[in-house]
Amino acid sequence: MEKQYANFLNGHSPDDELVKLALEDVQKSGLFPETLEVAGVRIFSGNKDQLKNRLGFAFINGENLLNVCRLIEIPYFSKDSKILFYRSKLIPSIADKQGKEIKYLHPLSKPAIPYILPEVWKVQDKANKPIWITEGEKKALALIQHGRHAIALSGVWNFRAGAKSDLDSDKSLWAEIECFAARGRNIFMAFDSDLWTNPLVRRALYELSFKLYDKGANIRIVTWGNNDKGIDDFLVRENNPKALQVLEVVAASLMEFMCPDHRSEIIPALSFVRDEIEKELLAKAFAKKLKISPKFIRQAVGEEDEPIVSANFPGLIDLVSENSEAEGTEGSGTAYLIKDGENLLIETKYVVNGLKHIPPQQVPWLLVSGELVLNHYQKLKNDPAVALFELYIDVVNYFKSISDLPHDGYYHLLAIWVFHTYLTEPCQYSPIISFYAIAERGKTRTGKGKIYIGRRGLHVQTLREAYILRACHDMKATLFFDVMDLWKKAEQNGTEDIILSKFEKGLTVPRVNNPDRGPHRDTTYYNVFGPTVIATNECVHRILETRALQINMPEGTKIYDVDVTPEQAIELKGRLLAFRAYFIDKALPNVSKPVSGRLGDITRPLLQIARIVNPQVEETLIKLINELNQQRMLEKSETIEAMIIKVICSLENEVVAGKLGIGDITAKYNLGKSEK
Repeated sequence: MEKQYANFLNGHSPDDELVKLALEDVQKSGLFPETLEVAGVRIFSGNKDQLKNRLGFAFINGENLLNVCRLIEIPYFSKDSKILFYRSKLIPSIADKQGKEIKYLHPLSKPAIPYILPEVWKVQDKANKPIWITEGEKKALALIQHGRHAIALSGVWNFRAGAKSDLDSDKSLWAEIECFAARGRNIFMAFDSDLWTNPLVRRALYELSFKLYDKGANIRIVTWGNNDKGIDDFLVRENNPKALQVLEVVAASLMEFMCPDHRSEIIPALSFVRDEIEKELLAKAFAKKLKISPKFIRQAVGEEDEPIVSANFPGLIDLVSENSEAEGTEGSGTAYLIKDGENLLIETKYVVNGLKHIPPQQVPWLLVSGELVLNHYQKLKNDPAVALFELYIDVVNYFKSISDLPHDGYYHLLAIWVFHTYLTEPCQYSPIISFYAIAERGKTRTGKGKIYIGRRGLHVQTLREAYILRACHDMKATLFFDVMDLWKKAEQNGTEDIILSKFEKGLTVPRVNNPDRGPHRDTTYYNVFGPTVIATNECVHRILETRALQINMPEGTKIYDVDVTPEQAIELKGRLLAFRAYFIDKALPNVSKPVSGRLGDITRPLLQIARIVNPQVEETLIKLINELNQQRMLEKSETIEAMIIKVICSLENEVVAGKLGIGDITAKYNLGKSEK
């Protein structure tokens, strides 16, 4: 066995447990050593620097990949048989910062082109040679091993090229696929069997099929039941060279495969058929199955899918202004700022999982110019250490210019918390900042300063449930609750559960919005996690107090001639968004809890941010956190329960026959207190 797979092992010992798993992985797909050797598939054997050269990175979640995984590297070839890049399968798979499983790694800044071996490229112009299109390189190799010419997609939607396509006429299809769609060629579509249960997979299948059909190809949909997920699983189980012939014979044409249950996926895909005669034939065939008039199909196809208005999806840095001017704009010309590899893109629409998203054109915070962020991002990439330190100092000075806090440690706390608002995704907790004082102590001024510089900051002076839920769930906003007697009004408005749940990821707030729908369908669960600031002149609920960092505002001595405005913070926001863009796909460092209990939980994310922004400030923050912890311990000792225990202990000599009178306890407790 070792000798047969020597090329695949690539110098690794077959006794290595991870190497064994890698070997089992390719054998599970039925791949022979000869197949792997011809395709150049083998276990990566270099060091971390060579891996970084391959992929553009060598660490995930702060962990050296080579210490925890083996990587099966799969070379991608050009038409002239040159290796373009390597895609890698992780053995075993790992989880990203959000807990999502990562099975494959694609090199940074490399397009997700189709996987086509040199021997498949040779039949590009031979329309009499059928082509198979499937999901994943191993499945394509299994088909090639059985004498077929197969192309693999690295994901069901990765036939779409977008802005990186080589074609001027069709940006939605890779040139590498389009060139195989010769008129009259049979193309067998072999998507995984989850197409029966996953509408997004079906939608991708229909869209690609209709696009190739429109080019003149004869589309055949291959299915093999639900017992085997992929075509490789089917081939291994059947272990019969004639099994593929049977599938090819019974494969359904597009018209045969279309069924009424797939109408939500078929109708949008029909719009990609540009040949009017072919589109009419397909529309009539589908209308017949639905038992409706073809005119309804034509009407539906003529309507473009309603785009999703969205402010959140994976890979989004933020909403920005299309304007090139440095100053912000409020909602006008809103665009997406998206990270693509190591580059940033400004887009007015974006497709996620086959669905078009557009940004809201009105948002309640001041937008930063996208060009401003791009400029600062480039500076940050050129010299991260210097750019981050300068940004940190400027944020600290910003707070010193607008607020009077108890001591310098609090300015560092506010600065790090602001950085935290731009990187909440990897954090489990977000400490609520609570400004507590009587009137005229600068609570509102400081709170406004925080949300004007924070990510998506909103100044909220109402506790109306509907608005708060939308701000949390839809906008993922940083909220500043500036309300007198906050807790009393929260209870009156039924929003106390929202405020209490904002500090921890995963906590949701249920609301029965549609009682007529019956059990399990009547309730909406809102995600309300996010950075929060509170200004209050009254003590907050003791549970909320444990989830917050309370800052007791001193009597101010400074005189401020300039008002705190969103425009004042716009340049810093642009630099902070560049900070988010730089770190959004990087793991936060591991940091120990500074103190025990919940205070340690909620402050740990701040120390993680400090570690990457300005490690020198960690000691200052830990000192402040211990100071806050001491205050909490002191306050606990002064609660009614604690005072009663102290009274009981002081009456030890009054115990008679093991009993202590309630009257004695009450009298001692009330001693020196007013009648109130």
